[in-house]
Amino acid sequence: MHPAFQQNSFVIKRKGLSTSKFRVCSSKGDLLFYVEEKIQWKSPFDTTITFFSDEDKTQQFLVATNGKHKGCPTYLEVTDPVDGLIGGVGGDWTNWFEDAWQVVGPDGQTACTLREPSTARAFLHDLTDGLISQKIHFMDGDQVIGELRQKSVMIGHQLLVNLDQDVSGKLDRRRALVAAVVVASHQATTEAD
Repeated sequence: MHPAFQQNSFVIKRKGLSTSKFRVCSSKGDLLFYVEEKIQWKSPFDTTITFFSDEDKTQQFLVATNGKHKGCPTYLEVTDPVDGLIGGVGGDWTNWFEDAWQVVGPDGQTACTLREPSTARAFLHDLTDGLISQKIHFMDGDQVIGELRQKSVMIGHQLLVNLDQDVSGKLDRRRALVAAVVVASHQATTEAD
């Protein structure tokens, strides 16, 4: 496993104004991964998110592609070239007022959920077209084990990922980063509309 997957803090930055290309950096700004999302708009709709070592795509580290999971109408299976299937990330549409996702382990069980901390804040974020920055928690039941926080920059937003509260290592950082890129892509697309 790449040593970067052992870290607890990351910054996800859009590449320019792109809504489908991202840089995953350390908290110091060093590039850890270059990520591309490719969407096939014709039927059947298909999404692929790939993590590379650099922008030259020298080495591939993770791939997330369409899959199926109960309760997740949009679900991506996450595969590591060495370890194979390591789980997945899917949209959780049980609450219409908040952005929410599930992170699923290789056994098909939900490892954690991603939820906005309050419906009121989620509503204000949507109502102000993103002027109020978004905050999303990684939740293990009722316990917060990590956080995604939008940070405004000159053009658009960056997404700060902090998993320091996951002291027991419950959340595989590979799945957490795929989930964070899914959120960043969702935010970038929303901003572009």
